[in-house]
Amino acid sequence: MPHRLLLAALVAATVFPSTAAAAVCGAGNGAWQAAAASGSADRALPASTRMRVEVRTMRTGGEQRVVALRTNRLAVTRGARRVAVRTASGRTIVAARLSGRGWRTVEVTLDAVADRVGLRVDGGRRASARARVAPERSVRLGGTGGQVAAAKVAFVPDCSAAPAAAASAAVPGVGAAGSATAKPTAVKPSAGVGSGVAAPVAPAAPAQPAIGNDPATETAAACVTCPFAPTSFWNAPLAASAPLDQRSSTWVAELRRQLATTNPWINTTTYSTPVYTVPAGQPTVRVTLDTTAAPLQQAFERVPIPAGAKPAAGSDAHMVVWQPATDTMWELWLASQKADGWHARWGGRMTGVSTNPGYFTAPNPGWGATATSLPLLGGLMRTAELQAGRIDHALAFAIPHTKLWKSWSWPAQRSDGDTDSADAIAEGARFRLPADLDIDALKLPPVTAAIARAVQRYGMVLRDKSGAVSFYAEAPTGADPYPALFKTYPNLLFAKFPWDRLQALRTDMRAPVTGS
Repeated sequence: MPHRLLLAALVAATVFPSTAAAAVCGAGNGAWQAAAASGSADRALPASTRMRVEVRTMRTGGEQRVVALRTNRLAVTRGARRVAVRTASGRTIVAARLSGRGWRTVEVTLDAVADRVGLRVDGGRRASARARVAPERSVRLGGTGGQVAAAKVAFVPDCSAAPAAAASAAVPGVGAAGSATAKPTAVKPSAGVGSGVAAPVAPAAPAQPAIGNDPATETAAACVTCPFAPTSFWNAPLAASAPLDQRSSTWVAELRRQLATTNPWINTTTYSTPVYTVPAGQPTVRVTLDTTAAPLQQAFERVPIPAGAKPAAGSDAHMVVWQPATDTMWELWLASQKADGWHARWGGRMTGVSTNPGYFTAPNPGWGATATSLPLLGGLMRTAELQAGRIDHALAFAIPHTKLWKSWSWPAQRSDGDTDSADAIAEGARFRLPADLDIDALKLPPVTAAIARAVQRYGMVLRDKSGAVSFYAEAPTGADPYPALFKTYPNLLFAKFPWDRLQALRTDMRAPVTGS
């Protein structure tokens, strides 16, 4: 493809991505296509299933950012002794050794079909690692800590999506939802959360057989750009043969019974949580804890809450602050900003998020803004994931009534359950759709299909009680994206969801520690 045509298509991608994709695919028919550039610059691309970026780089001091793959939130950095591809939380996916500050050639490759990220230096041996990545749309060349030159960007556009995207772009405004109607209330009772009384504490979790790494049956890679450890139950794909609980059919029947009494829902602007991702230098504020808990108050002495932050609407008033540079996350329950500053009734601070198993651990397993101490960030559907139609982690959900608080299942660390019934579902229970279920054949709306695939690959975890059977999508911090995403009311999205095909995974039941 002539460079003039390719560059015109890349410029068009900035304003009309779908039109550019159609133009590039029409000219190149999905083959490798390349453009050369020099210096630091942004590159907008059609959605590209495969991509290769080669750049000459010289480090002048400290750590240098060489390339940023913005859609996947990955950065290629050069230090004194190695080049690495890292996630937004600082986790290294793949690295290659080097030394010195002179000019070097660094090449990074991304393959969204094979789910691999590769890296090599000066034309040497390529290092690669498996990583769940999406088609890339935006590349940033260069950054702080050095210089870049003679950059080359090559890509294979996702031509299978181009015609549909172009057709959608040709009809502005189609599918916009009408005015909102009242949503079912989803209020979580506050018993046991922030009461000032020591919460029931569960022992540490053993390895769980429901999370597998069976090469013969595994259908998805662990999410490397998600919070928590890749081996966390939130991020690790389920083995096709993951063992089921003996109560599976009973619990699925109970879930369907509760679905018959309320509409299923996705909490978005109300009873969810906003996520404020802040940089390393974000100024901190003191959050006053409106109960007596000295360790938690100490953890809230310096919280990097940005100006203008607001908790989610609803009586829980949840809010999450995530600082990838320090690998730390704070979450607040009953958060409010008063004349004397920020307040919260309960919550938690989690350090080492990128290696955390996915829940608050000793010495403070009772921390957390939910009834189970499972973090708000766990299982939360992010806006970008729903827009991409791909969710690479387990989902959190809630139901109106759960098994009495005297018992729960790992990974929950406690419970606020209210039902003393043999059929009641324990908080912490995990469900999945069968690995052999053909999701495509169900003809689900795009958002519902993405949810179904996530439940099939990673599962769904009973995190809380609510007024309806509810999933959680992050509360918007700006304009509300959900009317355009959903194109209808959330309960209608689940009209064809295969609730009857759900399976309950084997549980690991826990109870309060004696004396707690």
